[in-house]
Amino acid sequence: MLPQIQPVKVPLDDIIHRVPYTLPFLPIVAPHGGKVAWGWKLDGRWLVYYHPGDIADAWADDHAGVPPEIYEYCYQLGTNIIFYAHVEYNKWLDARLKPSAADR
Repeated sequence: MLPQIQPVKVPLDDIIHRVPYTLPFLPIVAPHGGKVAWGWKLDGRWLVYYHPGDIADAWADDHAGVPPEIYEYCYQLGTNIIFYAHVEYNKWLDARLKPSAADR
């Protein structure tokens, strides 16, 4: 996908796992390749986040039969990912909209 960037493990203490919800563990519904989140990072920003536990299954009407604790953390992880994407996009947009020193 990004041949020039190698995937790295996303630690549980990374901001994507802490804001706005702090996850005590990585929720796994149906493991499809391990129990570790992976990501591709460039210039300090996550470009791709890969979760091996199929958290979207927990968002289904029956929550894939997982306990409430797991599906609640799956909702929180999804919220964190969307939140992270919006915050980083806004940072990028603000940087593009600010006049550079050459423009002043």
